[in-house]
Amino acid sequence: MKFNKKDTLEIMKLIVFTLIGIFILYNITTIWNIVLDVVDIMSPFILGAAIAFIINLVMNAFEKRMLKKIKNTSWKRAMAIVMSICLLVLVMGFVLFLIIPEVVAIARELISNMPSYVAFLQDKALELTKTLPEINDYIENINIDNSSIRDSLITLSTNIITVTGNTIIGFFTSFFDVIVAFVFSIYLLFNKEKIKKYTKRVIYAYIKRDRADYIVDIYRLSRDTFRRFLVGQTKEAVILGCLCFFGMLIFDLPYKGSISTLVGITAFIPVFGAWIGGIVGALLILSVSPIKALIFIIFIIVLQQLEGQLIYPRVVGKSINMPSILVMVAITVGGGLFGILGMLIGLPVVAILFTIFNNSVERRSTQKDGV
Repeated sequence: MKFNKKDTLEIMKLIVFTLIGIFILYNITTIWNIVLDVVDIMSPFILGAAIAFIINLVMNAFEKRMLKKIKNTSWKRAMAIVMSICLLVLVMGFVLFLIIPEVVAIARELISNMPSYVAFLQDKALELTKTLPEINDYIENINIDNSSIRDSLITLSTNIITVTGNTIIGFFTSFFDVIVAFVFSIYLLFNKEKIKKYTKRVIYAYIKRDRADYIVDIYRLSRDTFRRFLVGQTKEAVILGCLCFFGMLIFDLPYKGSISTLVGITAFIPVFGAWIGGIVGALLILSVSPIKALIFIIFIIVLQQLEGQLIYPRVVGKSINMPSILVMVAITVGGGLFGILGMLIGLPVVAILFTIFNNSVERRSTQKDGV
């Protein structure tokens, strides 16, 4: 059996890819740690790209509608960026304005009720020790060593100083990363057309045209999917937060503003998010009235059913267009790997992969049917 040059090249490629795959499998832990280190180093720029992507959605709307008559592109872009940032800051400020006053009220309520909580716990403890006298015997036999207490206090003080120092260092490091991310996002927004044009030029310069076209199509699909997902998720969060507020208003439940805002914010986490906000809200209401907490739990369950059956499929479902089982897989795997951030980006990433796979299946089916 004779091999021509093309067959030999394909065999060599197969051997190389096989060796690379074996190497990756044998060193998967080391490679994964390296990937995490690289992601950690690049995190300011990744965050900056994410910020630019979010601001770009608002910026495009300002440029196409409110600033379309301005001819100077540089001035138009600068004004659109400033207006977009101001709008986002106002939205964040409004959210904090809703949450902070009620958080202060909750803290005051807990502090004022603390003596009654302590008295309740003391009564329960006394009841427990009456029914279980061996606990009293155990307490009486405890030998308190002053030297061990002193050593424990010294260790505790050292740990507090260490944690405080690490917290301060971490704060300034995070603050610096946020500044770098923000500056990088502004640079991306000002030069997005140039960056896009140059990147496309590089792709077509080093990759065959059909493959380069495929890469560009994947980029467009990813961009549109993330944009539709983000817009749809924002709409769903606003609708859910408003429904929660009006429902709590009807049932005369406490902490309407903070809890409904919390439910809306956590709704950005697909499927599980609003449940998290509902559980926290129920615990807060429980500090005021167990009956009202029970009413809120029933209400949030009904609201979640409404969201799952009506709101999410109509508002967000059209943007991702994939089976519900893949939604659960995307959220679970993404959350396991990267926490809340993974839950946020896992769903659109899997939606992109699912769309690519569907397009590939349709293309191959069409080719076979045409033969």
